[in-house]
Amino acid sequence: MQKDANVLENNRILRHMRSMRAARPGSEGMRKGFYLFPNLLTSAALLLGFYAITSSFAGYFTKAAWAVFIAAFFDGIDGRVARLTNSTSAFGAQYDSLSDLVSFGIAPAIIILNFALAHCFRPRIGWTIAFLYLVCGALRLARYNIRPTSHKRYFEGLPVPGAAGALAFTVIFTRQMGFVHEPELISTIPNLLLLVTLVLALMMVSTLPYYGFKDVNLFKRHKFSTLLLFVFVLVVIFQEPEFMLFLIFNAYAASGPILWFLKRGRDAEETGSAGSGA
Repeated sequence: MQKDANVLENNRILRHMRSMRAARPGSEGMRKGFYLFPNLLTSAALLLGFYAITSSFAGYFTKAAWAVFIAAFFDGIDGRVARLTNSTSAFGAQYDSLSDLVSFGIAPAIIILNFALAHCFRPRIGWTIAFLYLVCGALRLARYNIRPTSHKRYFEGLPVPGAAGALAFTVIFTRQMGFVHEPELISTIPNLLLLVTLVLALMMVSTLPYYGFKDVNLFKRHKFSTLLLFVFVLVVIFQEPEFMLFLIFNAYAASGPILWFLKRGRDAEETGSAGSGA
């Protein structure tokens, strides 16, 4: 009788363990395998992030910065491809987040450290600010993972690809203009980029609103004027890609404080109108 009771108890424990594994998030996707195409796009972004890191150590800062930009392109389409092909999964979301940390957290921090912050007025402070940028990027990703904003029009805080793009094209623009080769600017530019890196890091963990482009659908019909506008923008970017992308990414980084001030002004007007009406 005791033996039968032990067998029954063991069977009960096994059934409980199987039910726990079945209820674990992503366990169904693990049993059925992985969606290939969207995860390949994420892997491409991860590869470019790793390439950017190794290139910056070799002194190829322009190549490293462009790699971060191309990684941002792959990061922007992998989720859309997964949704269009109905191949979203918990594994893909976690893999994408880890890829973002490498490509838009570690890579930009190392690029800006090797390019400028290691040569600022105090290299230890430069190292600290580069690490702070990485920490803020990781915190921004963690906050998004536990508090997703896929149903909202605006992001909370500067997205890590936006911050990485602003930092990458700041490096490209600085090299393009030859500022790093001017003797009178050799001490000014690293200190200025120290401040830029600090501001971008704080913007990532802020609660400033940033437009998320979630309501932009390129696969539906649009007006002819919209097509002309997109073509015009592409032509302008093609003429001076380094300068124009520098402006676009930094304008997007600055849009958060601007939207916050506009919203604050509207709230103050509504409060004043409600008070006068009473």
